Amino acid sequence: MDESKWKLDEPYFFEDKEAEDFNEKRYLEQKKQLDERGFSDSETWNLDVVMTEFILPRLKRFCEIAKDEGSCPCDFTEINAHELEGDELDASHARSLKQWHKVLDTMVEAFEIHRKDFWEFRPDKEKKMEKMKSGLKLFAKYYCNLWS
Repeated sequence: MDESKWKLDEPYFFEDKEAEDFNEKRYLEQKKQLDERGFSDSETWNLDVVMTEFILPRLKRFCEIAKDEGSCPCDFTEINAHELEGDELDASHARSLKQWHKVLDTMVEAFEIHRKDFWEFRPDKEKKMEKMKSGLKLFAKYYCNLWS
């Protein structure tokens, strides 16, 4: 799936119309759903995969923008920041931004692991799954802070 697409032209899991097991009736039903409501039931079969394909490129772009704009959730503001001035305030803000960007990078990594490694059986899978869970927890925690 093209990472930049928002609306699909074809039902999500129907890529090969030439395949022996292609079900035209089911395809046409899914196509009708797509035309009528903007998505078909095929997108719900593996909703996590569809959501990862939607979220990941947008989250990556958000990270790029966030690194240029210099804002972060107040959770990252140092307790005494309101007492600081000049260079001390700038240094405090830089530390806060660094922490926020690290959290954003962890979120991106979680979605990348889901996309690339979730379905594969590998020796390091358990470690990767822990990284993914950690990043998804951060995504949930800061979901309402994903704006610029």
